[in-house]
Amino acid sequence: MSGGFGVDPAMLARTAQGIRGVVDTLGEVGHDYLAASGRGLSFLALDGEEAGHPEVAASVDGFLDRWSWGIRALVAGGQEVAGALDAAGVEYDGVDTSVSGVLRRLATLAVGDPSADLDAAQDGSWEDVGRGLVPDFSAESGQEAGAAASEQWRETGQDLWEQSTPGRIGRALDGEDPFAADRDDLAGLGEIVE
Repeated sequence: MSGGFGVDPAMLARTAQGIRGVVDTLGEVGHDYLAASGRGLSFLALDGEEAGHPEVAASVDGFLDRWSWGIRALVAGGQEVAGALDAAGVEYDGVDTSVSGVLRRLATLAVGDPSADLDAAQDGSWEDVGRGLVPDFSAESGQEAGAAASEQWRETGQDLWEQSTPGRIGRALDGEDPFAADRDDLAGLGEIVE
């Protein structure tokens, strides 16, 4: 991309996976099903007898309550960031693939084989587009091009003889009715109008 900016969708996926690993580890600090949401530190609470003093037990409870909320926020934030990284990777990869396909299509249209299938060029590779840019100078290709040109000139001459004013005059001088086909076409038109 411009300005040296680039994104590796695989790296985004690995980063999201790493964040999920950290979130899973944070989630394990809690207890059972509560751990997944960053809660469940209550199993670490001490009663007055275990703490040795009721104020120590109350302080530990307050600490665990605050940390429970902190861990919950970290788990939720980490899951959100990991989801956003995954979505960005998928979106970037889709846009990158789409833009590349459009560029292959444009390259084929601009300088490639005029008879090439543009959809195939868009879905193909740059190597396929490159093959279409190299002209075929083989003897067989030259013979085919010569035969096609000869046929095109024959058809052009036939069209001029049948449709142009000088051609019609020449056919009239040869004793042919140059307007017979036109009258036949007009007769068919009369049937359509009626």
